[in-house]
Amino acid sequence: MIDATTKLLGVIGDPIEHSKSPHLHNYLIKCLNLNFCYLAFKAPPTQLAKLIDGFRAMGIAGFNVTVPHKETILPLLDDLADDVKVLGAVNTVVVENGKFIGYNTDWIGFLNPLIETDLQHQHAVILGAGGAAKGIVYGLLQKRIGKLTLVNRTVGKAEALAEHIQSQSGFDAIDVVALDSELLIPSTREAQLLVNTTSVGMWPKVDETPISASMLHPNQIVYDLVYNPLETRLLKEARQVGAQTIDGLGMFIGQGVASFSKWTHTKVPVELLESVRKYLIEL
Repeated sequence: MIDATTKLLGVIGDPIEHSKSPHLHNYLIKCLNLNFCYLAFKAPPTQLAKLIDGFRAMGIAGFNVTVPHKETILPLLDDLADDVKVLGAVNTVVVENGKFIGYNTDWIGFLNPLIETDLQHQHAVILGAGGAAKGIVYGLLQKRIGKLTLVNRTVGKAEALAEHIQSQSGFDAIDVVALDSELLIPSTREAQLLVNTTSVGMWPKVDETPISASMLHPNQIVYDLVYNPLETRLLKEARQVGAQTIDGLGMFIGQGVASFSKWTHTKVPVELLESVRKYLIEL
C-alpha cells in the first residue's frame, strides 16, 4: 500500500512507453514486501536537467537511466562509480545522503547469460556505439575478449568509443566498421559473438533487423539487447541458421536486479528470478 512513507523509484528515457522496468521493479517490491513505488518518466533531452532538479526536490530514492540519457546525464550527477568513470555511461542513479551517484549495472546484467561461456581470445562484433554499447564492451573486457569490432552508422561515434576504450583500458584490438561497409560481412562471419545494442527491431518496428541474415553463421552466439519483442527478427534469423541466441530479457532482469539491490539494500533471492522472467514474458 502506498502511503506518505513510500519511497519513489523510477526510470527516465525518451521514448519510455515500451519499458518493462516498472513491471519488473514493482513485481520485486510486491514479492519482497517493501515500501517503494517505481514509475516511468518520459524525459525529452531538452528537459533532462529540469527533471533531475525535480527529482532532487521530491527526494527520490533512485532511478534508472535509459536512451538517450546514459551519457548526457553525467555532468548532472554529484559523483560516479569507478566503472562509470571508465565507461562514460550511467544506467543507475543511487541517492546517498542527498547526493546523486551514477552507477552502471548494464555490464553486470549483460554477463549473466554468458557466465559459463569462455570468450577469452574470441572475436565479438558490437552493433551500435551508444551508452549501452559502452557497458557491453566493459563486460567483454572482463571476460578477456580477444578482439572487438564496433559497428555504427556514424563511424565517428564508433571511433570515439574505440579511442575511449583504448585510453581507459589499454585494449587496442579494436576495429571500427560502418554499418553499410562491405567490411562488415567478413567481420560478422568471423565473429564468435555478435551483440546488437541498437533499438533496431524493437516494438513497434518488429520487422526491422540491423544486419542481413546472410552475415550470420551457425558457430556463433547472437545476443540482442532488445527484449520487446522477446524474439526479434535478428534472433529468429540467427536461430534459423543454427546460431545460439540470447534474448535481451536476461540482461534486462540482471541489470534491474543489480540496481534494485543498490536502492533497497535488499538481496533478491535467486529462486525469485525465474518467477520474474515468467511474469515478464506473460505480460
